[in-house]
Amino acid sequence: IQRTSQYLQKVIGPEREYHSGDLATVQACDAMIKKHRASIQSVRDLVAHVSWSERQVYRAFDHVCDCTPGDYIRRTHLITARSMIQFPTSGQVRIRDVAREFGYKSLRAFVKDFEMEFDQEPPSSPTRAKKVASSSPQRLLRPAEHQNSSINS
Repeated sequence: IQRTSQYLQKVIGPEREYHSGDLATVQACDAMIKKHRASIQSVRDLVAHVSWSERQVYRAFDHVCDCTPGDYIRRTHLITARSMIQFPTSGQVRIRDVAREFGYKSLRAFVKDFEMEFDQEPPSSPTRAKKVASSSPQRLLRPAEHQNSSINS
């Protein structure tokens, strides 16, 4: 919970005011998004994992983060994907595998979202990964139009 609070503090800033129940909702949703990243791709998926209505979730994210839950899901997935690319646990990681893990059916859609969030392409080499590590998220993602084409191996 403390790590989540620190992360949320970076996202929302110390000056925002919100109801403590809204913060608890966002913290619980954040934990679910991270725990079930492969199965939570949309707000509907998120609501299926928590005990609040879609309306309550939207309201809490609006009050606490000033964004939609969908934007938050995309942003959290991209930040986690960036970490996976920068610090692979075993050898070198393939961008398309990371994209698939976060529910992207199109590598192009993943790269587009990544570029919108970090103002650069996903790194394809360790040198580029270090460069991306030094950049911080510039803005929340706008809703992405995911393409229906599948990622080729």
